[in-house]
Amino acid sequence: MVEHVLGKNGVEGSIPSPGSRKMIPYTHHSAKAIVIHNSQVLLLLRDNLPTISDPDTWDLPGGGVEAGETLEEGLKRELQEEINVIPKNYSYLGKLPTNDGLDHAVYLAILSDDEMSRLQLGNEGQELRFFDFDEALKLRFGNGYKYFLEKYGNALVKQLKSGEYKINPVEIGLVL
Repeated sequence: MVEHVLGKNGVEGSIPSPGSRKMIPYTHHSAKAIVIHNSQVLLLLRDNLPTISDPDTWDLPGGGVEAGETLEEGLKRELQEEINVIPKNYSYLGKLPTNDGLDHAVYLAILSDDEMSRLQLGNEGQELRFFDFDEALKLRFGNGYKYFLEKYGNALVKQLKSGEYKINPVEIGLVL
């Protein structure tokens, strides 16, 4: 697995929000995972707090990478905090193409039955739930992933539905 090392200081930036064309400010690198079990994707319903970005929206598990962490280390920490499991079967797919100067990495993780049995909501979010891929595309997302899913969701679903989970990052709009 490739280690993507980050600097100790993040640069403030933004990702375009579809429709409104407003910019959502980001100040940290991030790492999220498309977590799959039995051909369904795991999503986290974010807390409904006015003090966080995109409250009460669905999101991929993962989050901000802390100073000195690699993208992979940040992903593992965030998954442990949010879903209580660090999947053994995961791989780096690529980064969201953004204009904010930050890395927003996307990984693919396949849960084993044992990992699934240990899955539980951690210290962030209101709910964890598995969705069929088509159903997930209809949900309300935040954090720039709404734009990503609107633009590339159908291509992602097509690749995931093949059951082989061989994803071509370029076809789903990621950069390496």
